[in-house]
Amino acid sequence: MAAQKLHTYLDRTSARRGGAMALVVTLIVVGLLAAAGYFAMRSGGDSIDVAARRDLATASNRSFDINTVASGTIETRNRVEIRSRVEARSTISYIIDEGTLVKPGDVLLRLNTETIEQEIASQELEVANAVAAKVNAENDLKNQVDQNESNLRKANLKVDLAELALAQWEEEDKKEIIRLDQAYASAERNLNRLIEKVDESRVLTEKGYYSVDRLQLDEIELEEAKAKIKTAELDRQIYNEYRRATSKAQAESDLTEAKAERERQKRSDENTLESRQATLDNRIDQLRIRDERLAKLRSQLEMCEVRAPNDGLVVYATSLGENNGRGGNNDTPLQVGTEVRYNELIMIIPDTGEMRARVKVNEALSGKVQRGQHATITVNALGKQVFTGVVDSIGVLAEGGGWRDPNRREYTVFVTITSGNVGALKPSMRCDADIQLGQVSDALTVPVPAVFTDGPVRYVYALDGEEIKRIPVKVGKRSNTYAEILAGIENGARVLVRKPDTGEVEEAAWDAAQLQLVGLSVDDQGNPIDESMRMMPAMMETSEGGGIMGSGGRTAPNMNGGMNGNRGNMPRQNRNGERGGDRQGNRDGNQPAPERSENGTSETPVKATSESTSASETTTTAKPEANR
Repeated sequence: MAAQKLHTYLDRTSARRGGAMALVVTLIVVGLLAAAGYFAMRSGGDSIDVAARRDLATASNRSFDINTVASGTIETRNRVEIRSRVEARSTISYIIDEGTLVKPGDVLLRLNTETIEQEIASQELEVANAVAAKVNAENDLKNQVDQNESNLRKANLKVDLAELALAQWEEEDKKEIIRLDQAYASAERNLNRLIEKVDESRVLTEKGYYSVDRLQLDEIELEEAKAKIKTAELDRQIYNEYRRATSKAQAESDLTEAKAERERQKRSDENTLESRQATLDNRIDQLRIRDERLAKLRSQLEMCEVRAPNDGLVVYATSLGENNGRGGNNDTPLQVGTEVRYNELIMIIPDTGEMRARVKVNEALSGKVQRGQHATITVNALGKQVFTGVVDSIGVLAEGGGWRDPNRREYTVFVTITSGNVGALKPSMRCDADIQLGQVSDALTVPVPAVFTDGPVRYVYALDGEEIKRIPVKVGKRSNTYAEILAGIENGARVLVRKPDTGEVEEAAWDAAQLQLVGLSVDDQGNPIDESMRMMPAMMETSEGGGIMGSGGRTAPNMNGGMNGNRGNMPRQNRNGERGGDRQGNRDGNQPAPERSENGTSETPVKATSESTSASETTTTAKPEANR
């Protein structure tokens, strides 16, 4: 614009005063332009300093907290949950208004009892039938016991009679043997007598003393005696060989059969008795089951009316924002006619004397959150009123983001509120918890927006005399506000806390000496690389071509952790095609990527800072130890 005005002025002047004056003016203009260019070059540093002064911050030693902010809701630490204990689905016939203050014994809820009452009536009939069946089974068992005793007495009597019959036969056998022996002996004596008599009769007959008739009579008697002795012998033989064995066998068989019949009767009676006992046990079990079922139904009937166990404020479960298994949208308040399931959370009676914050923490930070860490809680509904608390517990399992964000994984963290106006808190209020994960003491720091990323290089724009230059730095731990600088710049350095404008900083190649100070070097193509990356090719060759081999011919794992330990420092390709560790692929490179400290712990900024964050905002959000 200045040159245009001068040329316009020159044209007008030359038109009025002629060529000589135009030449003079031209020389004056050229001199002025040269002087302006000279002074502009000399004062360039001052103009940069003035323009960027408000966007410069000073690197200094300070202590700061490492925090993460998690969002969630306020809830009571202790609460009484009112759940449906009716196993079948039922509908609400009465429910107390939400927000009502109740005392112990107040009716909170009634469920429809019609179905349960019908089941109770049916079950009472089944119980009565079971009682009758049990009584019949008991009577059958008693009758069977009596019948078994009677059958046993009869069987024992038969055995006794058979034993007596055998004993009687034994005595009669002795008597019969004696009788047969006596008959044989008598026949033998009679035969011998008659033989002598016949001999005498023959002698006397020959002498004429006896007649022939008398001799013949004696001879006839002799023949009869011979026949009798044969008969006696046959009787004794038949008895000993046949009749005695037959009668003995019959008597013994009768006794054996009587005993066997008694055993059969006992087994049969025992089986019948066991069957009667099993029937009775079954009837008892059926009665017990029906009694238990009836008692359970009566208990379920009592559970249809729920009373308050303690003092408190009624809060519906639908107001808690929790999915209680209802499925779908459960934001509709509970009312008469609403169907509830078994064990479904219906309402709570919170103990508002002790409150806590239920917040969600990203899976990447869950390992840094520990029980006992301090936190600051702000509640949106109370005008950002601040409360203090302590981490009480951390969830065991991560929760997914659902179908809206299936890759999100978060852990639930409970923070017990220890101080503040706890009486003003109510369940389900939205809140933010600023959890203190750690602390850095007396470290050289710069604001987080002052750290930039170019591949593996972390750098700042530092004021060097009259110019602003890129300076590589080694970053340690960081918070939402400050980043710890381990190497690269010194205390008092002035750094730019925004991305420089076009032409504000002259981009130059990286200085190898500066890179070496922060543990970096330059490869053959002139690209900055991490020093630890130099070991990668050699280690890979060792692994592939004959390094340490196991007994099975496979390459043994690197026990020094060379490859695995540096995996976090391997450059990645971001969206601009640059190689670097910025896993988020930021387009402008302003947002710092996760850093790895000297002890190998990955330090990730827990709260993103936009590049528009001003120096004043940075100073306001800081928490230096000296200002506490």
